[in-house]
Amino acid sequence: MSSHDLFDSFLNPASKPSQSHTCAADVVACRASADGLIVQEIYRRPNSFLGFRYLAWVASRDAGNTPRSHAWREVGADEALLTDDNETARQVAEHHAISKRLNLLPWGKPQ
Repeated sequence: MSSHDLFDSFLNPASKPSQSHTCAADVVACRASADGLIVQEIYRRPNSFLGFRYLAWVASRDAGNTPRSHAWREVGADEALLTDDNETARQVAEHHAISKRLNLLPWGKPQ
């Protein structure tokens, strides 16, 4: 059973990431879970507004629930953000993470 509500436990990984997550060029701030399996990013949209998203190390499973592969996948948030204020973006993203029972480390610069 998953310890968070971001995605269904069917996607829970069976192994650690084989490669670390690398932020895209549009990311202005990011933070990860202590185990490094989930990353929350604040990013700049093409229209210059800020949004947030998650990337997670997830398993692809067959019908028998056997993991076949793993990959970093974007997991859509069920709450939208459209702001030009960094502090507002962080507050909304933090609130969303808490609502999904995610325990994330402090914000940092993109890596």
